[in-house]
Amino acid sequence: MKLARLDFLDWLKCLGILLIVLGHVAARWLEPLAPPIYPKQLGVAFFLFASGFSLARERRPTRQVLFNRLFELFLFGIPFALLMSAVTYAESSRLALSNYLPFAFGANVVLDNFPSNPTTWFIGAYIHILLLWALFVRGRRIGPGVLMLTAAAEIVLRAALAQAGGLYVAYMMFPNWATVFLLGVFHGQREHTPERDGPWLWTALLGVLAIAWPVLGGLATRGDSFPFMVFDVGSTPLNLAATSAAVTFVYVGYTYLVYRVACWLPGSAVVRFFARNTVFIFIAHMPVFFALIPPLQAWTDQFWLRATIWFLVCSLGLALVSEGIRRLMRPERLRERVWRMLAERGTEAGALAHAANPAAAR
Repeated sequence: MKLARLDFLDWLKCLGILLIVLGHVAARWLEPLAPPIYPKQLGVAFFLFASGFSLARERRPTRQVLFNRLFELFLFGIPFALLMSAVTYAESSRLALSNYLPFAFGANVVLDNFPSNPTTWFIGAYIHILLLWALFVRGRRIGPGVLMLTAAAEIVLRAALAQAGGLYVAYMMFPNWATVFLLGVFHGQREHTPERDGPWLWTALLGVLAIAWPVLGGLATRGDSFPFMVFDVGSTPLNLAATSAAVTFVYVGYTYLVYRVACWLPGSAVVRFFARNTVFIFIAHMPVFFALIPPLQAWTDQFWLRATIWFLVCSLGLALVSEGIRRLMRPERLRERVWRMLAERGTEAGALAHAANPAAAR
């Protein structure tokens, strides 16, 4: 069963990937805008909200949903990991094996760092999110009470993980993203109809948040830590608790308001173009950005010019490359063929088992 197109999902994916790329190539411009997080993290929050929304409307078997969701991440992610291994081995006789950890059932999320290709940490986290959805969320109604309990648990667990395992672990583990993901599930389980009050209220609230929060949040943060700017309000446990509460507020506040505004935005061919190429851009943009840093720094000392070129190459340029690859490979058709092949082999294996032991099969 194919889901009906909802234009706001394309907007969330498009805005999400552009925010992630811009947050990497022009970090110094964006860092003060959403303390204690770095604004590129909102791109991840947008993706997870959209994933939760669409997963809530899935009617296909769970195994097929998991296969479909992970197919392109593995299809593009593993070849890029191999390519980076070849490049790093040629340069330093190292294989950059950390790039393979996300594909090993997300082993990277328990380690206190990112893979060599840093954005691919999300692949490991996404595997965990999908498995938790399949085991505990699918088939269950998510209500406001569940969201409030999840937000409270998220704040406590994020602070505890930061204390015990460090900020990287707290950032990559599922509790960091639970509320914004379940918020998407919450809305996906309900009939999607435009609100009567129009987009102006939500646009105004988004504007107030974008202007007021950097000032209020910036008063309490120290910008010398990553992936969170830790609040400085007292003892270490209090600092981590305040930071964690603020992270949940920023993720949920911005994502919810952008979702409400995006519900009123019209469909766009440009937005759909970026939305369908997000996987490739997401996986490829950091290696390309790293490769472009030395020549552009040697060419000009104007940061705005370097950042503009980095952004255009790593967003529009990679989207065009991805579009060409997609037209050649047709990954959707390839995915369906592989799924049918696996399903047929599973049916054959079941028939053989039944023939070998019909009594056990009854």
